Amino acid sequence: MAAALAVWLDSRLPLLESAEKFKRLRPWRWVIYFVWLLGQMLVSAVYVAKVILWRRDLLNPRLVRFRCVQPDLIATTTLANSITLTPGTLTISVEDDCYLVHALSERTAEDLLSGEMQARVARIFVDGPVPEVVELPVEEGTTS
Repeated sequence: MAAALAVWLDSRLPLLESAEKFKRLRPWRWVIYFVWLLGQMLVSAVYVAKVILWRRDLLNPRLVRFRCVQPDLIATTTLANSITLTPGTLTISVEDDCYLVHALSERTAEDLLSGEMQARVARIFVDGPVPEVVELPVEEGTTS
């Protein structure tokens, strides 16, 4: 029953504009990114545990807002999910290439704004220059 519902729902969805690009991806790029992401998740988990258990003075939760134009919708979704999978960060919203993220500490915010994850996600999908990460001010009412 659930499988039939999933197939029916999928048939009603419009085709993604990037579906053709998604088919041309080289699987080894995904593997390299996945291994890197697992490493980042491990490092972040250890850092978050250390901060919560022994270094509460490093806790400085804040919202981070940045613009990063990814090649397509699949890359945008991959980036948002990767941020959320990394302990210490949570993607709250993505709208018009602007990401709103909750960061647990100053270090997690700085790591996010460094642009490394954004560049690695973009490299899965395209060759050439990586997208620039531009920090934006967090506006009142952006969390509602």
